[in-house]
Amino acid sequence: MAFASFTSSVVQASENFEPVVTERLGRATETPEWTYGAKVMWADGDSVIFAHSLEMGGDSRTSACMKAASLQARTEMRRYISESISASELLSQADLSSDPEFESVTASLAQGTITGASIKEQYWEKVLKTDVRGERRLRMTCAAQIEVSRTDLDGQLERTIEAETKRNPEMRRALMTAQTDFLNNLE
Repeated sequence: MAFASFTSSVVQASENFEPVVTERLGRATETPEWTYGAKVMWADGDSVIFAHSLEMGGDSRTSACMKAASLQARTEMRRYISESISASELLSQADLSSDPEFESVTASLAQGTITGASIKEQYWEKVLKTDVRGERRLRMTCAAQIEVSRTDLDGQLERTIEAETKRNPEMRRALMTAQTDFLNNLE
């Protein structure tokens, strides 16, 4: 008898480990797919979209969480572009990644802001989650989509690459090709 009661309490406890959304932005009935992060950057017509989510304590102000998500999305967008371009197979084949100037170029690509980038969409939700100690905690997840014109992004990346590779035309060509390939392969 005690064993059966133990089994049912385990089942009940495991059911309680599932996250439960307690509140959402506006009239949303479910979490938008783009907030899960399976796809972080994609092309949408003549625009390039980057999505980023973050989590804060459940007692955080919604406006602070949304602002943090959009600011972090802008930073992560630049870093993602830099990493994608620098991981290009073309650059590996040309053995340019060992060039000291290469580090300077990739750092420049990852820093700064992207002119013309704006918030396309934002979302937040409060979720009751179980932490590592098994205690239920209210958390707030905020997400932002940042949009920039592909033409603007392409031009900004080109200018950065040109400015940083004045003395190395081979690296400039390889980085320009990697940049073009990266933008052309966005789905």
